[in-house]
Amino acid sequence: AKLTLVDYNREWLEAAADCVRNLGGEVLAIHADIAEPGVGNKAVADTIGKFGRIDIGVNIAATNQRKLIVDMSDQDWNRVLGVNLYGTFSFCRAYAREMIKQRYGVIVNCSSVRAFSGLAESAHYTSAKAGVNGLTYSLAIELAPFGIRVNAVAPAGTATNMGLLLGRTP
Repeated sequence: AKLTLVDYNREWLEAAADCVRNLGGEVLAIHADIAEPGVGNKAVADTIGKFGRIDIGVNIAATNQRKLIVDMSDQDWNRVLGVNLYGTFSFCRAYAREMIKQRYGVIVNCSSVRAFSGLAESAHYTSAKAGVNGLTYSLAIELAPFGIRVNAVAPAGTATNMGLLLGRTP
């Protein structure tokens, strides 16, 4: 496999990149915050520069900060929506630009079961993941004529730091 990995946590990024290399894959590791404007465009451009094309784009980055809405600051709201929704949008847009030229591609977005059921102390997270679903539905229709499939997966809690956080019940 030829993979591009983007993460804000340099330690996690390098560990994942080493894993890909150890399995015989090629990897481009980009240390960046996907909530920042321009990161999607740059990451996709760097991927095209290194590998020549992009066939599959997977958006799995997520963050949450468990807080009651009355305790949630604008910064809390913006950070969670920035990573979960804006980051997904930014990368989808960048993938689509290249995939339309190729007339082929697959985009997979990571939503959450919480987008459908809500979660106490996570209004920003569940709102963002519901937004990911809406984005995915729209892009599936919009990009299908170009041979691009767009889908989302909506996992429940998983064995990650993020999953353990989401697995807590109110």
